[in-house]
Amino acid sequence: MVDINFKALFPTPFGFVNFGEDARELNQMLVKNIDEEMTKYQPETEERTFTKNEFGWQSKLGLENHYSSFEKLAGAISSCIAPIVAESGYGVEYSQKLKASGFWANVIFGRGGFSDPHVHGSGNVLWSGVYYPKSDHSDLDDFNADDFMVGGGNYAGNGYLVLRDPATVTKKLIRTGNLKHDKYYGGAISVIPRESLLLLFPVWLEHFVLPVTDDKKRYSISFAIAKPKEEGE
Repeated sequence: MVDINFKALFPTPFGFVNFGEDARELNQMLVKNIDEEMTKYQPETEERTFTKNEFGWQSKLGLENHYSSFEKLAGAISSCIAPIVAESGYGVEYSQKLKASGFWANVIFGRGGFSDPHVHGSGNVLWSGVYYPKSDHSDLDDFNADDFMVGGGNYAGNGYLVLRDPATVTKKLIRTGNLKHDKYYGGAISVIPRESLLLLFPVWLEHFVLPVTDDKKRYSISFAIAKPKEEGE
């Protein structure tokens, strides 16, 4: 009798953390500092665009070197990196050397604002991350991942972050109506922005932001996880 086997190849590593209510005060300070930074860099002084659309703004890199709130966030995120990156295959000792750095802020401040498909970093950067310092959710400890990370390829949602399968275009060529799920055929994950939510993913994972449909400001903070300095030099 033949031995029939099934195994999923080439999985994509991904990690997330909910900082919950413990981060509420820090989140408020982060938003305050982002707004302060926005007043310094406007189109009339120095253009800072969020993937070149007129409803978005992006700060310079390195905010952790200018604001204590971002410095504190960098420390909190760095403490979460090792378990997630080690789970992806790197050694524990090596993973413990990795830190979050190069922080920048993104703000969409009008309906129609979006972000084109892109990846973060190059060269020495191993992983990327996104943190949300503001949303309308009242209880930040009440978190169910399935409520905020939705599978499927339907790109709909107010300012959702979409993480796209790198082979999604090719896989869609063989999708048919007989599929019971698209886990292996080009599905995407849509993340609903939620205050205190941290996302970590490898640098090569393409992502984008769906157009915002209201005039509420959408804040996000991005950063890099690079090789240790002694290795990157």
